[in-house]
Amino acid sequence: MWSHSVNQLGFLLEGSSARFGEAWTRSGKTPQLRVSDTFVHPGSHMKVILALIACMVALSMLELCARIIPVESDEFKRVRLQREFKQSTKFHPQWGWSFVPDADATWDYTGREREPIKIRFQTMPIPGYPDYGMRDDGLSSRAEQVIPILGDSFTFGATVERDEIWCELIEERNPAVDMLNLANGGGLTKACAQYEILRDLLPAHDVVIYEMWLGNEFFDNYAFPQLQPTLQTRIEEHTSDIRRLRLLSVSKVGFMAYSAQQNVRRTWRSVLKRTRKLGKPEDESLRYVAEADQMWDERYGNFYLRPRNPILSRYAEPEYSDERIISGVHNTEKALLDMKSLVGERELVVILFPFKAQLHEDLVKEQRPELDLDKPNRIVESFCTQHDVVCMDLLPLLRAKEGQQLYWDYDTHFTSVGQMVASGEVESLLRNHGIIR
Repeated sequence: MWSHSVNQLGFLLEGSSARFGEAWTRSGKTPQLRVSDTFVHPGSHMKVILALIACMVALSMLELCARIIPVESDEFKRVRLQREFKQSTKFHPQWGWSFVPDADATWDYTGREREPIKIRFQTMPIPGYPDYGMRDDGLSSRAEQVIPILGDSFTFGATVERDEIWCELIEERNPAVDMLNLANGGGLTKACAQYEILRDLLPAHDVVIYEMWLGNEFFDNYAFPQLQPTLQTRIEEHTSDIRRLRLLSVSKVGFMAYSAQQNVRRTWRSVLKRTRKLGKPEDESLRYVAEADQMWDERYGNFYLRPRNPILSRYAEPEYSDERIISGVHNTEKALLDMKSLVGERELVVILFPFKAQLHEDLVKEQRPELDLDKPNRIVESFCTQHDVVCMDLLPLLRAKEGQQLYWDYDTHFTSVGQMVASGEVESLLRNHGIIR
């Protein structure tokens, strides 16, 4: 049987397999192969090389055509931008999402607004903890006072350049003060986990500032304790996402094939979902909701001022009914106590940044007069008063800036004007409390 198999192989490969098979059969031993015992016809090498070259040329032409044709060009561009975003961020096993140190990044927010928004920046290593980064210009040699700033996307500067961020503007006007921007999103529960690790590694400081945006604080403080045990898995998923995005961003042909596969899966799920609804009455409330949203946008042109905005439903209801928000309020007070303990003899300052709808109280109450837009501020201020924490609320100050576009129309963040106004108000408050020397 072995002899027959060897002879078949020799026949297929056009070589001297008969001689090779006979030697194996006679000796019963496996002979040593020599360079002269070639199984491949000399011309076959050239055929293989030419075939490979032809395949490469064909694929290159296909890729060139795909790049020229505008089909899915925007989606392909977003994949590359998403890859760049992912590559400039990483997950910490205790505090979660963070920046990569020494990363050159471009983040594109275009699509959220009527105008393109693209920011370019370079991250710096966190002093004393260089494996993780911050969106800051680094420690200043002229600084006589260092103030670590913890917070969310309003402070790391989503949609604005680094030198337009409120704390960077204060630093620019006060060369002796270094506002060390450690913000990377999330609530106070996450900031506690971050500061607990960095506290003794950072330069000497006697004040810690936490910027709190009230549009997601309670929900974030509910969510982070649920997320924290899974951070190791998130790290692995993040690494896997980067690899997938790298592959998808190399070739538009490959991306289109992947996109087609995903579209087929989505279409199939949609067909199944519609099939289950056959014979059931149509939900008229959904049609009403869509029409109401359209009317609101046509009248005011601002998504985040819709009366059904989930931020309003979560935080401005007279009585909280969402168990997640109720739990988040409790976790916020607990995190405030934890941060107060971590800070020790240092001064802890909490700065409240309002969400957009709070600045348009009259407009919102036309539709929902029962809402209490100041409620989240009062809750946090009562916690701070009770636990002897300095609290600075920008809501009344920013309400007085009527006529200035402090927020984007659709995006929830400050514009550069909003960052500039906030920086002036915060600086005045810090000086009045004797915090900036």
